[in-house]
Amino acid sequence: MHPILFQYKYVAVYSFGAMLAVAFLCAISLVSYRAKRVGLPAQQMVDFCLWLLIVALIGARGLYVLQNLSYYQHHLVEIIKIQNGGLVFYGGLLTGFPFALIYLCLKKWSFWQVADLIAPSFALAHMFGRVGCFLNGCCFGSLTNVGWGVQFPDGSPAATEFGPLHLVHPTQLYSSVSLLILCLFLLWFDKRKRFEGQTFLVYLIAYSILRFVLEFFRGDNPDFFFSFTISQFISGVIFIAALFLFKKCSSNNAKSH
Repeated sequence: MHPILFQYKYVAVYSFGAMLAVAFLCAISLVSYRAKRVGLPAQQMVDFCLWLLIVALIGARGLYVLQNLSYYQHHLVEIIKIQNGGLVFYGGLLTGFPFALIYLCLKKWSFWQVADLIAPSFALAHMFGRVGCFLNGCCFGSLTNVGWGVQFPDGSPAATEFGPLHLVHPTQLYSSVSLLILCLFLLWFDKRKRFEGQTFLVYLIAYSILRFVLEFFRGDNPDFFFSFTISQFISGVIFIAALFLFKKCSSNNAKSH
């Protein structure tokens, strides 16, 4: 755990913020490279992704604050401090999706074509983000006694939750490795897709399953609906919606051929 990568006098570089910057740069580079190959304007795609990042960060922070409203309603200034983590991916997705629809409609670009273009970059950026979570110590796993795990130092969220002798699942690393595999798969799959939007829908279906399963190993998310967390509930909704759209688009594609 290294929440601060390095510090010079009063200036500190936080690992979570640094990994977010790396995530964006790598994701945007991949978008720019792939945009040129499919005939989309690379610079305009970069501009779109920058606006999408801003909107997604607001949504991701907003959902985290709502989940911890009892704390933030008494610490309003803390809401804008994201250098120590505190982002929920689904919050960014749920705000970024309608923004992208409106933005791309105004630009008269195909939503599905652009969604396919940036889907692998979503997974790539998220992968680096989870590395930032591991360095920061947030999004920690539940207690484990199966022979492997990680122990975070005193003062960390995991140590506060489980005590100094805890051994927890490295859920951040589980997620990071899974997202890297998903990114590579989407890059391979996109060259073989049968209709516009298929890559993006596969991404949504795959990630919702991945997140639903990983939530069982998380130690920081309280139950929201029966014994499921809010992220599992959102995963279920996204899975059903994406699967419905997949079947609908696949059927329309078959009819057109």
